[in-house]
Amino acid sequence: EERPDMVVATHPLCAQLVSRWKQETGVALPLITCITDLSVHGEWINSNTDCYLVGTPELREQLARKGVDPAIIVPTGIPVKAQFRATPHQRDGQRRHLLIMGGGLGLMPRKDSFYEALNALPGVHTTILTGKNQKLYDRLAGKYENIEVVAFTDRVYEYMGRAHLMLSKPGGITTFEAIAAQLPMLAWEPFLEQERENARFLVAHGLGRVVPKDEEDCLAAIRACIHDDVLLERMSAAMGEMNTALRRQAIGLVIRQLAGQEVCA
Repeated sequence: EERPDMVVATHPLCAQLVSRWKQETGVALPLITCITDLSVHGEWINSNTDCYLVGTPELREQLARKGVDPAIIVPTGIPVKAQFRATPHQRDGQRRHLLIMGGGLGLMPRKDSFYEALNALPGVHTTILTGKNQKLYDRLAGKYENIEVVAFTDRVYEYMGRAHLMLSKPGGITTFEAIAAQLPMLAWEPFLEQERENARFLVAHGLGRVVPKDEEDCLAAIRACIHDDVLLERMSAAMGEMNTALRRQAIGLVIRQLAGQEVCA
């Protein structure tokens, strides 16, 4: 119905459907598959894909080892809204700001003692994004002096811009939003394999740390990081370097494509 000039798929099922449609109809519709995690499983790979956008050069190598032509794999990072890069940091010099995400997915600790301890952290203001979890919002909103509770918002970049540290699950898009915003990240210990890969990536490149879901261990990790200027600056700088490296690599590949040395459109 839409008759597009190109399809960009950000979910493996969508890529599969378009690839199958191309196979059955013979239509030469360009299909670009944007892999939105830092791991590759077979569902992402389809014979009628013209170009793969991947998060890192390492992922390009993984995909090539699975038989995909390296010429059609471009490491770009995982795409995020431009505002995550463009929003200026507005970090308070007097207090530290902790941003916690994951409330909409039911990932937040349940005990009041966790929030009481957060509220008591010296010199720390905490913002909790509860998404569409109205029950959690009603439970926490206005209850603690040093905890701001925010329901669903499409302006997450503004909260990242003023935070010194973020605690969240390491989803692919959230991870790269933090990298784009150069916001040091604590990742709740994940159980999904793709999120484990994301967490390993954060740690391996010095962009963040993985923290246990146990409330006391989680609080200990926050206390250890939130006032450590050297650590936070090192993580933020590593994120800036990652952004620059990915842009340079993507631009270099595009230039070679234009020179006729690559086939990815």
